[in-house]
Amino acid sequence: MALNDNALCDISLFEKWLDAGPIDDPEKRQIVEIHINTASNAIERFCRRQFKRATLTDEAYDGNDSAMIRVRRPPLVALTAIKIVGDAGTTDISASTNSFKWDDKGYITLVSSVGLVPARFPLGRQNVLLSYTGGYDVTPPEVQLAALYAVAHHWYGSAGDPSARSRSGGGATTVRVIEPWGLPADAIALLRPFRIPVTRTIVSRNR
Repeated sequence: MALNDNALCDISLFEKWLDAGPIDDPEKRQIVEIHINTASNAIERFCRRQFKRATLTDEAYDGNDSAMIRVRRPPLVALTAIKIVGDAGTTDISASTNSFKWDDKGYITLVSSVGLVPARFPLGRQNVLLSYTGGYDVTPPEVQLAALYAVAHHWYGSAGDPSARSRSGGGATTVRVIEPWGLPADAIALLRPFRIPVTRTIVSRNR
């Protein structure tokens, strides 16, 4: 087992936070890695975003019939292509640099029409393709701490090291579970500022 690319903390940080010394047993280290990977996936699902910086090509989004759309991996660092897929083919809006603007929060806004494409992302399924670089070079400390809370809770409740409950390190906090493999309430409180709001797209059956 190894940590996934989207892991939001690592074993050494967990060891320091737990204040329990190094975890030398290979089986226990594997359990921690599983918890870190699972916690990182749960955090990304809760926040509706990916945190680690990456460069994406033609990442597909639903058109929302508005002038604005937000990428899944903010903060937005560079935007290289905006493509609209329609019945007549694909239009590369980014070829006209004055037709859009974007900010580091991840919002892309169309400000003028391009050819037959109005200044809106047409309603549709997976009909907007974005190429960009986004995400954090360094995971925000609040997100790292949320990951540690989640890992510690499930470490205590698994075949990990139940005796760690009584130790006096950072893991001594009380955690409250709200789902079967849920994020502790302490973690959720830290993550709420990073959560992307839900946007809904309704596509007419006649389209």
